[in-house]
Amino acid sequence: RIPPSYKAFLAEQGGGNPVCKAFSFQQHDREQHDLVRLFFGIAESPNGDLVSEAEAVRDRLPADVLPIATDAFGNLVVLDGRDGRDGPVLFWDHEFQSDPPSEDDLFWVAPDLETFLSSLEEDRDEPAAPAPERKGLRRLFGR
Repeated sequence: RIPPSYKAFLAEQGGGNPVCKAFSFQQHDREQHDLVRLFFGIAESPNGDLVSEAEAVRDRLPADVLPIATDAFGNLVVLDGRDGRDGPVLFWDHEFQSDPPSEDDLFWVAPDLETFLSSLEEDRDEPAAPAPERKGLRRLFGR
């Protein structure tokens, strides 16, 4: 089951690589910072899609917790759809997974998808786009 907020997101965006991708969360009393590499869409993709990813992690996540995005290390941003809910947004770190899946494997990120999406920021460590080449006086004064 795809929670309503993610259905609306998919209808508008379809998944993909975000420009604003940086987020923070608490993990075992430490503030963590991470980047969304990709939001999963419905269309099959070599980079990952919602159906394939949900199937791949079905036995590693609690039931009705839907993977919606991944970072560069294979960790997941998930949307909690248990008991008909539409959130919160949680982080699943594959290094902390337990068998069977446990609530302790999930770390709170945002109360809902809208709050999560609005909190995403540009990656400050990503190099800025090169400034346009300036010649003459424009080069000297940066105008």
